[in-house]
Amino acid sequence: MPLKAFKVESDVISRLVIKGSHTRVGNDPVAIFGIEETVVLGTGYPFGTGPLSFVNNQKPTDTNIRPEKVTSNDISLGLGFLKNRITLDASVYLQTTKDLITNQTTSSASGLQYTPVNVGDIRNKGMEVSLGLVPIKGTDFSWDLNLAWSINRTKVIELANGQNEVNLTTGGVAGIYAIKGEEFPMLKATAYMRDEQGRIIINPDNGNPYISNNYVNFGRVTPNYTLALNTNFKYKNFGLYAVLDYRNGGVLYSGAMSGFAFSGNLEQSAEFDRTQGGYVIPNSVYMNSAGQYVENTSIKSGGDSYAGLPDYYGSVYSRIGRILS
Repeated sequence: MPLKAFKVESDVISRLVIKGSHTRVGNDPVAIFGIEETVVLGTGYPFGTGPLSFVNNQKPTDTNIRPEKVTSNDISLGLGFLKNRITLDASVYLQTTKDLITNQTTSSASGLQYTPVNVGDIRNKGMEVSLGLVPIKGTDFSWDLNLAWSINRTKVIELANGQNEVNLTTGGVAGIYAIKGEEFPMLKATAYMRDEQGRIIINPDNGNPYISNNYVNFGRVTPNYTLALNTNFKYKNFGLYAVLDYRNGGVLYSGAMSGFAFSGNLEQSAEFDRTQGGYVIPNSVYMNSAGQYVENTSIKSGGDSYAGLPDYYGSVYSRIGRILS
């Protein structure tokens, strides 16, 4: 500590800490014999009922995989005032990962689940600030507070084999992607097809909305910033703790909501009189015989009777990732 090193005594400043570090480490999470051509015992072999003794490895590792290398730099500052009744700590960091290893999903038609590969290079940077207060400090009773704020950003610098994007996980109507030059990770999902004015396009024959053939990018899944508040009351040997955590921004995909949509248990499916069928989607249009988009005011999605609703929510509504994210 600089205060002790230079023999500085102060009634105001009680702590001054400056730290910095630079590290570079390698990581090789590949299992032993991971890049070898191996087979796997069938389920329950030799006592199971499966027809095969051995099956193909469904999680083969890329034979050209390389160890990932992580380089980290950080600097931090710590201050204490009034005998540490007030503390302030701040740190900034920059981390670069080269040849990041992750599990890349493959087509289900291949019979494989995923393949560990070098997906590319990423850069991670952020800042953390923490403010501590001790409003009350006595012999038997004390109260302290701590408020922490942090921000973190990860960006994809390069992807393997000259790719522009890599699909890391999929959930049917949504997936997590690494996109070159963009922040990571990104959520892409199916969405409504819209006209030039942003209105939802429906099929005039049944009222069902058209769904995009390709995934649409909905943004980063990580928050813009996070806040954490901790408070601690102590009386002799007893303590009372409370924690409040807040995250701002970020998008997510709800698999539970998709399941509820499939079974018709969503709140949205009860917002109208279901005995009269479905509902007219707000801000929706359809193409008329002249090839023009016309405002929809009467064509219901889900049909005109209750019988059509289960099919609508089970096979149409649940396949639109936009409303489930």
